[in-house]
Parts: sequence; C-alpha cells; structure tokens
Amino acid sequence: MVGGLRPHGRGLAPASGAGRRRLSARRPGGRALPNAGSWDIAPAVPKEGEGFRMPVSFDNAAPPFGQFAGRAKWLLAAKAAVTLAVVVWLLRRVDWLLAVQRLEQADKGWLFAGFLLVCGGLLVTAIRWQGACAAVNLSLPFGQAVHHSWVGQFFGQVLPAGVGVDAVRGWLAYRSGHAADAVVASLLLDRLAGLLGLLLLDLVAAVALLHDAAPDFALAGLLAGGVMVGGFGGLLLLNRVPLPARIRLRALDTVQAMLKGAEKGVATLAAARTLALSVLVQMLFVGAVLLLARGLGAPIGIQAGFAVVPIALTLASLPISLNGWGIREGAMVAGLHAQGIGTDDAFLVSVLLGTALLIGSLPGGVLWLVKPPEPRPSARR
Repeated sequence: MVGGLRPHGRGLAPASGAGRRRLSARRPGGRALPNAGSWDIAPAVPKEGEGFRMPVSFDNAAPPFGQFAGRAKWLLAAKAAVTLAVVVWLLRRVDWLLAVQRLEQADKGWLFAGFLLVCGGLLVTAIRWQGACAAVNLSLPFGQAVHHSWVGQFFGQVLPAGVGVDAVRGWLAYRSGHAADAVVASLLLDRLAGLLGLLLLDLVAAVALLHDAAPDFALAGLLAGGVMVGGFGGLLLLNRVPLPARIRLRALDTVQAMLKGAEKGVATLAAARTLALSVLVQMLFVGAVLLLARGLGAPIGIQAGFAVVPIALTLASLPISLNGWGIREGAMVAGLHAQGIGTDDAFLVSVLLGTALLIGSLPGGVLWLVKPPEPRPSARR
C-alpha cells in the first residue's frame, strides 16, 4: 500500500519506508498523554488520474482513543439524564388509565399502516444514501445500500448512542471494498441532504406556526435545523481554509481531500435527487404519525401534522439525548397540544412513532447475523 498506514504498536506506520513522520499526542506544555502512543504518517501519492483517496487503512488499526473514553462516558451520562428528565416530566402529565384505554381500543389496521410507512421511510433513507454515493462517484450497489443502512439503523436504535448510524454503515461500506475517502464524503453529503430536507419542511411548518399558538416551537425547530445545517455546510467548506505550512500535516490534507469530494458532490444532479428523497422521507414520517393518531382514535389534521412532526424530528436529531427519546416525545406533546391535541394522545402517538422506528430497525439485526462483514477486498470506487 503506497503512501498508506499500517498498524504499529499503539499507532499507525506507513506501509513503505519513505516519508515517515512521527507524531505524538501531548498535553499543552509538552508532556505526552498517557497511553496515547504515536502515529507514523506517510504522504499519500495518488497515481495519475486516480483523484483524491484516503491514505489510511482501518484494518486491524488501533488508534489511541483511550484517553477519550472518560469523556464519552460523561457525555453518555448527560444524554441519559436529559432523556430521563424529559420522560419523567411527561409521565407525570399522562393519564395512564386513559392511555391504556386508547391502546386497547386502537384500530390495529391503521397502526400497522403507520408502521409500514415508517419502514418505507427507512428504505428510502437507504436509497438516498445510494444517491449521495453516486454524487461523489462511488458506485454502491442497491443491495449493499439497503444492507448497510438497515444494519446501521439497528445499531443506532438498540445501542445507547455509543455507535452512530453513519459510523456503522460507513464501516460496512469500507469493509465491502469501497475507498474510505469516498465513503466518508458520501456520508457527509447524505447527512447534509437529510438535514436540509428537514429544514425545508421546518420552514413550511414555521409559516403555519408563527401565526398560530406556538411561535416559540417553530423558532426552536428553525434554530436547531439551521445550526445543524450550518455546521455541516461549514464543515464542507473547511477545505477552503488556508492553513499555515507549519501545521499542514498529511492527516489534515487527507481530511480536506475528503471534504473536497463531498463539496464537489453538492453541485450534481444526484445530490438534487438526494435532497428530494430527504423531503420524501420526512413526508412518510408525517404520514405515519397521521395514521398512528387515526388508529388511536385521535385524528390529527394534515396541516397540524406537517406543522409539528418535522420540527419535532429536527429537535430529536440534536445530540442531547439517547437516540432522540424524550426530546421527540416532549416536542410532539408541546407542538400537538398547541394544535388542540390532548397531552395523552400526543404522548401515545410520539411513543408509537419511536416504537415503530425501533421495531422497523430490527431487520437490520437479522441482516447482521445472516450476512456479517467479510474481510475487506481491494479498494474500489
């Protein structure tokens, strides 16, 4: 592997001997971090016409991330605290006798129809990622897109925010033989398209809510969506930032190369289709909420659904709770209550939506067991 990295103790070493450069993780003041080890970084020299590529191999590598384990535990604990606090606050406001009655008398046909729409949204999400891959010239077969996306959804739902959906599907795509730089670029583009799709529907919702009883709810959704879209958009423009020569490491060059690939993909027809699919995904989730509410005997109007659900999903996307639980329910209750829906019904609808997402992701666990990742073949675009 020319210009690549290979495992080297606790760090990574270049596959060839030329251009070796050792980096050690240190605290301010020059003291080395404990258990940090070091990385040997070598320049990646792409062949003519090859384009940018990721000069790193993830196979059997063990980057020195042990020093961040403590921070991750505290972050996980903080998310759990937020989720627990919101759920407890909601539970104290729900009439459980009425809620149980609603579930017992629910029309199971409408509930199942809502569940099917949720599964449809998960399928379209996989197709959207395939479109994002096409935008960065990565040929991802439909079967792989569905497999990797659904497995990622499964781990994203069942694990307490320890492993992200993007991390799992990206790793699976890499293990399938695709170039790591193109995989990362496709994930960035897919995530940006998903957030833009939500933000577009948030704007539609804001038009209704700003003149309704919940202007603060609309502004919160717009602010959250704008911050996330701005963050990802700014990340894509990071490759345009001129860096001083003294800090231009090969690792930073690699990151900027990946971002450049994602930025180029934004201005393609495939990216436009990806954005359209993002809007379709959110519309399917809105439709699922309407059907679930109808099944409970508490129908929600189409206007109310499009005014509340996209903003609730946007707020649930913020990385401040466990997989969106608690935030999604609280936002749904607040938004639907402003539309004249009772707290009990709004809470049940939001819980059913979260449950449908959880159950809908279970096929990913089956796919993981039936077709586990295989040893990585040679990289391909």
